[in-house]
Amino acid sequence: MWTRRVRSFSNLQAKLGYLFNYAGRKQLLVNAMKTYLMIFNSLPTRPLTLYLGDTQLTYVREVTYVGVPLASDKANICVPLYKVTRDKANRAAWAITGADSVLKGMPPAAARLLYTARVDALLTAAADIVPDMDRNIEMLEKVQVSFLQRILGLSSQSMKLPLFTELGLMPLRY
Repeated sequence: MWTRRVRSFSNLQAKLGYLFNYAGRKQLLVNAMKTYLMIFNSLPTRPLTLYLGDTQLTYVREVTYVGVPLASDKANICVPLYKVTRDKANRAAWAITGADSVLKGMPPAAARLLYTARVDALLTAAADIVPDMDRNIEMLEKVQVSFLQRILGLSSQSMKLPLFTELGLMPLRY
């Protein structure tokens, strides 16, 4: 991801031209078809046309970079990641609790093992690069807490602390 603060579009076009020429001198191939422009906040009313070599670059609002979906039109650029992660973890949690209902009483140790292997791995995906200081992490915490309540056979109104102490797990925020 090439992030640069540029004061004008002509400067940006000059930098793109320099990048293309430099890559050519060093025998590197810059794939203009896989290069996108992402402007944070709002797009200009008349977006200017920028080129990398002879190929016109396209403006995007959402893009997936190294498996992490990002959005430029949201206050937090990682909102799409939270939603994708929540949906995947929710499906894994429901699959495990569905297996629990078929097996009629899965032991908590086995449920904990399945949780750490599937659900927790999904909930903590890209956690090292995504800030968790806003309200979006609450979506992921709801998946974690509801799964633990279902596995232990507790109601949705139960206290949260026993869920983690009973299974020896850490809450997502910590």
